[in-house]
Amino acid sequence: MSTPLVWHYTVGTHLPAITQTRKLLPTSAPYANTGCPILWFSKAQTWEPAAATLSWKRSAGKVFLPTQRESRQQGLYRFGLPAGDQRLAPWPTITSLARMAIPESIALVSRALQVGASPTDWMGTLEMIPVSELTFQQWDGEAWQEAELLTCAEQEASRVPAPASQASESSRRFYIHNYGASHDLH
Repeated sequence: MSTPLVWHYTVGTHLPAITQTRKLLPTSAPYANTGCPILWFSKAQTWEPAAATLSWKRSAGKVFLPTQRESRQQGLYRFGLPAGDQRLAPWPTITSLARMAIPESIALVSRALQVGASPTDWMGTLEMIPVSELTFQQWDGEAWQEAELLTCAEQEASRVPAPASQASESSRRFYIHNYGASHDLH
């Protein structure tokens, strides 16, 4: 019997930086000004609606699909972690552990419900997780398939402009933080 997994869903624009850092990093929600960043996982086994951008469309009960323009720009990926991992805490415990303000927590739930997500599917951690501890899969348009992170990251890097090689170290870190491993869309 296999161990049930929870998933961190993401898009391809983040893969090059994830391979560079070799970790998934906790991040703050765009409207969260309090508390610690959280690395989110979901019990949803097909797709986590809270990870979709607003322009994506539902497809007959399947994964939220990007528009044609977005699908040319990025793929869909997920990282799996055993559901029983001791670093994970369920919703809403994780927001308490992160000291997220109640209004921000409510805003998170409100947005999630608008896109069809179920916060009871959410789990999170305040820790970085090395990708070596995670299962990695790619959406092929019909189903999730085991994939090689480095290969997918190289494909995605060819689609996404990378920071200039002359960029300062602080600019490179900004790129990685904002477009890479610290990328959660919740």
